[in-house]
Amino acid sequence: MGQFRIKKTYISNDTPTEDWGKVSSAVPFTWETAGCPTSGRSEKFRLYDDDGILYFSGELYGDDNANGFEPIDMFGTSYGCTEIKYWDKNRDGNFGWHTL
Repeated sequence: MGQFRIKKTYISNDTPTEDWGKVSSAVPFTWETAGCPTSGRSEKFRLYDDDGILYFSGELYGDDNANGFEPIDMFGTSYGCTEIKYWDKNRDGNFGWHTL
């Protein structure tokens, strides 16, 4: 199973604000799975609700058993998150956020 760390939240006190969901309104926030590493290979991810509003961002520290859905399954669904995107290369070699 992949270990992960939520590093930023884009919501305030679990309620919408005027800036809710905008990247510029990010607030430092930490939540992590037990035994989460502090270094090593990681993949950046973002969690969104079904309206496409960004709630959280963080990093997944995977192993061979990681499926990439751990952050949304173990954390995001409690906040209504339904989509997870990872920062990676697309087919043309450019980096961007892609839905898993």
